[in-house]
Amino acid sequence: NPDNHYCREIHKSSKCLNICREADVSHFRLVKEKKAPITYACPFGFFTAIYPIFKNEDVIGKCIFRIYPFSDFGVPKKK
Repeated sequence: NPDNHYCREIHKSSKCLNICREADVSHFRLVKEKKAPITYACPFGFFTAIYPIFKNEDVIGKCIFRIYPFSDFGVPKKK
């Protein structure tokens, strides 16, 4: 996710970027096969949920949710 500082840093390594992409692709396939939402921890520890989007009974897309540390969203840290 390019909007997340942690992911941007991880993806600077082509090896780590490939690990992320491979994990995403394999989980996207699983969602399409199961036709059901799945949850998992990404290879670098973030909680991820993928929900399929249907048209009739075909999976035509997906909605992805990831949980990141608050500091990545500009939430002020406690002093």
